[in-house]
Amino acid sequence: MGKRYALLAAAVFLLAGGTLFAAGSKEASTGKATTFTVFFHFTPQEARGVVFRDFVAKYNAEHAGKVDVRLSYFADWIPMQQKIRTMVAAGEPPDVFYFNFNPNDLSLFKSGELLDFSPYMDAAWRARFYQSDLDSLTYDGKLLAIPGEQGPVVFYYNKAVLAKVGVTSLPVTWDDFFALADKLKAAGIGAASLFTADDAWHATNFLSYFAAEAGGPKVFAPGASMDSPAVVKAASMLQRLFHYAAADAIGAKWAVSVQDFVQGRTAVLVDGPWVIGVLDGQMKDASEVVAARAPVFAQGDPSTLVTDAVTPWAASARLSKPQKQAVVDFMKAFTSEPTMKQFAVKGKDIFAVKLDLTPAETTEAGAKLAANIRLASTADQKIVQITRVLKPAAMNQVPSLIERLALGQITPEEFAGSLQRYNQQ
Repeated sequence: MGKRYALLAAAVFLLAGGTLFAAGSKEASTGKATTFTVFFHFTPQEARGVVFRDFVAKYNAEHAGKVDVRLSYFADWIPMQQKIRTMVAAGEPPDVFYFNFNPNDLSLFKSGELLDFSPYMDAAWRARFYQSDLDSLTYDGKLLAIPGEQGPVVFYYNKAVLAKVGVTSLPVTWDDFFALADKLKAAGIGAASLFTADDAWHATNFLSYFAAEAGGPKVFAPGASMDSPAVVKAASMLQRLFHYAAADAIGAKWAVSVQDFVQGRTAVLVDGPWVIGVLDGQMKDASEVVAARAPVFAQGDPSTLVTDAVTPWAASARLSKPQKQAVVDFMKAFTSEPTMKQFAVKGKDIFAVKLDLTPAETTEAGAKLAANIRLASTADQKIVQITRVLKPAAMNQVPSLIERLALGQITPEEFAGSLQRYNQQ
C-alpha cells in the first residue's frame, strides 16, 4: 500500500514543476575510498527521502577517505524491481538494493548472487530485529537480506463515534468487538470499513487477523494449506463482520471505505500508517482517532500484529571483502536505534526493527504514528497479511471470493477450498 502513495507523490511533484533524477541516475560522492552503490526509490520530497539522503551524507562525512556510499535513485518502484531482477539474472547484481519480498517467489534467493549476512550477524545486531523476520529471509541456512520497511496494520477507532453508543473503552476480545458492532448497527452505524473491489485490503486485513488468532503465526507459512480449519473460521468471522459493514461496502474501493470512516459512517478502520495523513488531512477532528492492537479471542491471549510485506535490503555476493565489510558496517549504522528513530519520527516510515520512543519522541511523531511504532515493537507475534503471501492466481481471485462470501453465495468452507485451489495454480 505505501509504495503506491510514493509513486503518487512523485507524480504530483513532477506536475508541480519539480525535477526527479532519471531511473538509475547516480547521486555520487567523491574521493578515494571503499565504494559501493545503493539502489533506492525514496523520492526527494518525501520525508523518508530527505532523512535517508541526510543519513548517507553524514555517514560519508564521518567515514571520509575510508568509505564512499553512492546512491542510485529510481523514481519508480516497479521498473527498479525489474532492473534488479534483470541484473541478478545476468550475474551482475547491484551492490546494495531494496526489493519486494514474497515467500512464494524465492528466485533472488536461489540465484546464488546475494551476500550471506549470517557471518556478520552478531548478537547486538540480531537483537535489533524480530527472529521471525530473520527466519523468513534465511534460505538454505544463509541470511540473504536484512529486514527493511514493514508497515504494521492496526485498528483505528473513532472515539467520537463510539461515544454515540455510550462506549468509552476499546474492545479487548472479539466478543467485545461484536457486542460493540451490535450497538453500532442498532444506531445505524457500520462497525468496520470494508470493501470488495481492487485488493479488498480492509477485508483481507480482518481475514488475516482472524486466521492468525485461529491458527497462529505460521497459518500462512509457505506450503501451508489455505483450506485449513483456521482459514475456514476466519472466513466465517469475516462473513459475519460484513453484516456490520457500511451499506456501500460491496463493490467499493479503498477510497470509499476510508471515507466511510472519515465521515463517521463506520467506527473502525484497519489499515497501515500511510492512512494517517489522509485522516489528519480530511477528518473534522482526527484527534478523536486512536490506533490500537487487534482484539483477541480470550483475555490474556498473545497479541498478534498483521503487517504489510517486509521490503528488505540485500547486497551482492560479488563484492570484494572490503566492500562486504563496508556494506555490513553501513547497514548496522542504518538499522541502529538512533537512525531508525529518525526514520520513524522524522521520516514517517516504519521499519521492521525494535524501537522504544521517549515521551518527547512520541509527541514529535504524533499520537497515531507513535502508537503504530509501539505496536510494531511490542507485539508478541507477527504475521504478514494474507494477500502478500498468496500466489498470483489466488491473489487475483481474493476480491471476488470475498464478495461472494459477503453476499452468502459461498460458504466459509467453499471460500477456503477455492482459495487453496487457486493458490496451487
